[in-house]
Amino acid sequence: MNIFKNISDMVTAREAAELYGLKIGRNGMVCCPFHEDHTPSLKIDKRYYCFGCGAKGDAIDYTARLFGLSQIDAAKKLAEDLHLPISDDSRKTKKYSPTKKGSVSGRRPIKERFRDWCNHAVDILKEYEDELLSLSKHLPDTDGGESLARKDYYRIDQRVSYYLDVLCLGSLEDRQEFFLKDRKEVEKIGREINHLRTELAGN
Repeated sequence: MNIFKNISDMVTAREAAELYGLKIGRNGMVCCPFHEDHTPSLKIDKRYYCFGCGAKGDAIDYTARLFGLSQIDAAKKLAEDLHLPISDDSRKTKKYSPTKKGSVSGRRPIKERFRDWCNHAVDILKEYEDELLSLSKHLPDTDGGESLARKDYYRIDQRVSYYLDVLCLGSLEDRQEFFLKDRKEVEKIGREINHLRTELAGN
């Protein structure tokens, strides 16, 4: 389980909002902090959605938007502020063997581009994770055996979780190796999700 799933399972958007000062009514409605809102238009519980500005997401998305943070920095802030344990058991069960040394870590401009790419890749993979969660509701029943769509879903979901583990919890060498060898996998997963969506639409 990666850091995002870990925190999303432990913290609701409502808990994050209340932690950072939002007072929410018993009906779960409150004035949205992301736009000038005079009548409560934000519905918040496990996730949040604003009927005024369209802002939506989970506890991590809320924290990222509120403080202007990247997804990974928002997740780490929640974990630190709430004293949550961040498990990286999933990395211990997966083999990852770097074969090249980190040639990325040269001059400062290269370091900056590498850091920016890592943050961008994490944001994209987090979006993929949310999209997979939405698609999971449309997976066909097993009927005694797993369908092709369900197998494709689990295969993609496992890779998204693994790549997030590498980029969020991995060592610098792990992240450099992923950038050198597998950065195109991020784009490839996007195409596979589109194919899965089409596959599910045809069922």
